[in-house]
Amino acid sequence: MSENQTSELTKRVMIVGKHDYIIEKLEGILKLAKFGTLGSSDPERIMRMLREEDFDLLLIGGGIEPHSRLAYIEYIQSHKPEVRVVEHYGGPATILSEVHGALGFTA
Repeated sequence: MSENQTSELTKRVMIVGKHDYIIEKLEGILKLAKFGTLGSSDPERIMRMLREEDFDLLLIGGGIEPHSRLAYIEYIQSHKPEVRVVEHYGGPATILSEVHGALGFTA
């Protein structure tokens, strides 16, 4: 197991999206790469998770409307500044490279 894989095992990604089936697909990709995941498409649940859950990266999907997107980012900046944020607008093929980049992992 490489150093990156060992580090990834301790990292948790929260996925915020518009559609549950997309969140599930992204969770599957990240779990195969040994990341822990949690996710939701429900705005009330998302805010509760932001407050109560521990995670290393917030992944915001492109389908999230601007007002909610801003609220999530502002919450993280104010309350959990150590958490990285990735605003993902592409398809699933770039997820791992975006997450690795945000967390400082090298290929």
